[in-house]
Amino acid sequence: MRDQQLHRARVVSSVAATLIALACGTNYVYSAWAPQFADKLHLTATESNLIGLAGNLGMYSLGVPVGLFVDHRGPRPCVMVGAFLLALGYYPFRHSYETGSGSVPVLCFFSYLSGLGSCMAFAASVKTSALNWPHHRGTATAFPLAAFGLSAFFFSLSGTMLFPGNTGAFLTLLAAGTFCLTFFGFFFLKVYPHTPTHTSYQTLPTSSGQSDSQQLHRAISEEAKTSRHQSRRAPLDVEPGTSPTTYTTPVATQVMGPGAVAASSDGAILSAHDQTDVEAALPRTVDGPSREVDETSSLMSKSSSSLAGDVFVQNSVDMDRSHRVDIRGWRLLSSIEFWQLFAIMGILAGIGLMTIK
Repeated sequence: MRDQQLHRARVVSSVAATLIALACGTNYVYSAWAPQFADKLHLTATESNLIGLAGNLGMYSLGVPVGLFVDHRGPRPCVMVGAFLLALGYYPFRHSYETGSGSVPVLCFFSYLSGLGSCMAFAASVKTSALNWPHHRGTATAFPLAAFGLSAFFFSLSGTMLFPGNTGAFLTLLAAGTFCLTFFGFFFLKVYPHTPTHTSYQTLPTSSGQSDSQQLHRAISEEAKTSRHQSRRAPLDVEPGTSPTTYTTPVATQVMGPGAVAASSDGAILSAHDQTDVEAALPRTVDGPSREVDETSSLMSKSSSSLAGDVFVQNSVDMDRSHRVDIRGWRLLSSIEFWQLFAIMGILAGIGLMTIK
């Protein structure tokens, strides 16, 4: 029952993250109201482009500090701050359009604030989605990413249907709509802990007439012994990320008392050698379950369950050692993979913005 409630809560949190992300891509709808705004305030093409550029700078220039803030303080404070920055950034544009006057540097500053608010709220929504669904991060983060890309289309279509030809009302929609989506989404955007689905210690039903001589003890089969010796002699040579789905098998156990089963210390030590898959090549700990996921948790994969008796399926991607290595700070500059991702995400993936702008 508790697992079902947590699952529903995570779904609600993911919906809130998607709605928050829907309010964070409004910088790309600038071209829908910029010509009317420039004509009303008698702005040149250069001044109008500067206002749009300030919004992009607010969205991307502080991405790294915002990410660090989300990691240290959690996603929820960023959502609340982002909501007020979005309202504070868009409302002066509506006021300037109604009055027909405004200073370009001041308008650039408020445009920068709207971009910064979008950056903070969007980073928080992606982080929350990834933490709530650690085994489905690609699907979980795809929803806020898609909502971010469709944000301009959503507000442009809404403005056309609700306020056709009314630029002032459309600017009001941007100020109120982005604030409401992020502000009300704040109350549902939470990171929920994951409870283990398999337990290692179970209570066995016993009868009053059962004696100690009737208690069963599990022995290691000959196949397991042979597999253990083979795994010791021949180390695995499996390419990371391409290994098949692996299974963790329980180790030898002994009955500690009437009604409780616990893993033996010798079996726990030799459990790593009993594996004939990729997990045998990875370090294994026996210090109990890891701490619960919270809002400041890392996105790094946790170690596989180390408790004896757990039987579960693990994906080959999670078993990859590169998915567990924690490289941060200036050490990233010496990583080839970092520069590859930087070239793809920072250079190639941004070409599409040229068409939008």
